[in-house]
Amino acid sequence: MKKQNSLYRMTTSEMQIMTYLWDSKEPAIASQIVSDLIPTQNCTWKPRSVFTILKSLSEKDLIHDVGYVRTGKTYSASLPPR
Repeated sequence: MKKQNSLYRMTTSEMQIMTYLWDSKEPAIASQIVSDLIPTQNCTWKPRSVFTILKSLSEKDLIHDVGYVRTGKTYSASLPPR
């Protein structure tokens, strides 16, 4: 796979989530990001905002889903950084 040398403009919130994903040892799901990141980073986001930020990162091709994990009665995308 050819590595692209592209620069992306990331918001502070996007950068916080990417840093969390880079520091994770395995792919994370959105609810895990909400429970781990919001209380520790003094974030003012609402939990639903995390989905919007993840969608933005996905559109920038910075993250992708690698599978789905069952969480309760639903499935969540497992998201590692690229």
